[in-house]
Amino acid sequence: MIRNLQFKDLPKVAEIFQDLFSKNEWNFTWLTYDKTLGYFMDIYNTPKFKGYIYEMDNEIIGCTLGAVNDYFQFPQFEIKEIFIEQSFRHQGIGSIFLDYIENDLKNLGVQIVTLHTQRSIQAFDFYNKKNYLQSTDSVHMVKILN
Repeated sequence: MIRNLQFKDLPKVAEIFQDLFSKNEWNFTWLTYDKTLGYFMDIYNTPKFKGYIYEMDNEIIGCTLGAVNDYFQFPQFEIKEIFIEQSFRHQGIGSIFLDYIENDLKNLGVQIVTLHTQRSIQAFDFYNKKNYLQSTDSVHMVKILN
């Protein structure tokens, strides 16, 4: 079942996210539960926040957090975070989840969905398969300040 994310879901999705991203291909060992929960609360408190939960047998297995904005000509939804628990990947759940989100957003008048990802992770191939295009003009850049 897919439903809208509620404030009461934040502790559980923070737990899942922290567990997922502190190991596997990311290995963000610095990522704590408290940091994750604070980050998710910040996103939740963004104007025009929109979030989705994917549940199986009343257990949360996936989440999307983002916000709608009126950038440029059309309303767009910026995905800040989207994830499916590791044990449920490669079963078509991510596709079902993303298709549902896109359809729901279309019904709300949203015409563009944006996200940032990295070329070096599995998600990049997933988004390519789902017809997300690489921008030729923009790039996600990072500079670490000491």
